[in-house]
Amino acid sequence: MIIERTIIIVMSTLLLGILLVALLNSTKVTLKPASSPPPKIEDRIRVYVSSALFSMTDLFYAIGINGLTSTRPGGVTSDNIKFSKINLLADTLSTTMGIPRGGIAEALAKRGLDSYIPARDGFNMAVLISNTMSYLPQLLKNPLYKDRLNSLEVVESDAAMAGAYLLMAVYAFDMYNLTSRCNCCIFNTSGLAMDDGSAVELGIASARGLPTVIHAPNDYTLFAGGIINPMVAGAASVDLSLTKWKFYSVKECIDKLEKELKKEFRATTPQYSHYAPLPTQVNFWNTLGEKIWLTRYRTKDSHYVDETGVLDQRSSYTDMYLLNSGSPIGQGYIGSIICGIVKQTQKEFGYPPLQPVDRSA
Repeated sequence: MIIERTIIIVMSTLLLGILLVALLNSTKVTLKPASSPPPKIEDRIRVYVSSALFSMTDLFYAIGINGLTSTRPGGVTSDNIKFSKINLLADTLSTTMGIPRGGIAEALAKRGLDSYIPARDGFNMAVLISNTMSYLPQLLKNPLYKDRLNSLEVVESDAAMAGAYLLMAVYAFDMYNLTSRCNCCIFNTSGLAMDDGSAVELGIASARGLPTVIHAPNDYTLFAGGIINPMVAGAASVDLSLTKWKFYSVKECIDKLEKELKKEFRATTPQYSHYAPLPTQVNFWNTLGEKIWLTRYRTKDSHYVDETGVLDQRSSYTDMYLLNSGSPIGQGYIGSIICGIVKQTQKEFGYPPLQPVDRSA
């Protein structure tokens, strides 16, 4: 009897174990890549450079003397820039803030790191908005342009909403790069005050699990020792001691990022940014940004820069974008297409179209 009971207990225990294992396996979540994930760290490194773009210092930090003075396609050329003054600025920023003459664009290119830098890779919104508002009615009547615009349901009244549509496009473009193209981040705080937009980008990068470092070349806070809000510092490190999360030169910053990437490469757990699905609102912006990206660039990965960090437009851009980006009416056509893409994506997600605000009431 004792032997029989022992056998029954053992068999029951084994059966219970088998049932528990089966139950666990049936409820186990299998991780699958997100619908449009960034590359895995071990496959490709692409850095999102978050930096304010509202002063010459910030612009120089991003694209440096090469991007500001290049006459080749891909340079952010301005007729108002005098080379002698740019040279003086380059020398000043190099000695006081550790910014290479070629900006962070060249510093990353020399390390063989791909990057997305809004000042180099994004849109000149002022030009795009102005030309879209000016030329959209004319474009809708032109046989060369009207078929594409009609297919996107662009109408003449959209000219009045071009500013709103194109501002949405700017956010979507950056959001797509932050959530679906880039897998690490450098956050610049070289201005006199922390930029609001950059702080938002830092939070998103941290939530997506992107290895992130902070470039802070000066202590502009009111607190002793350069202490800043821990919500900022904590997004880049698990150690908030002053020597751990803040780096005073671009070289130190990239060195630290490469160390963080090596840790990520050896990690045994899945990369959150690669597998985590996006919430609906973020997915809307991501989807919209991807559509706009593929209007400008040939593929998700067709983004080529030379050793100076200057973008090669001819290799990177679509034929449509290359053909039209050099003239005001062409810029208006590009802007009109983007307005249509915004409307189309709003419709796909079931969101109401934008409406003009009546300020007369």
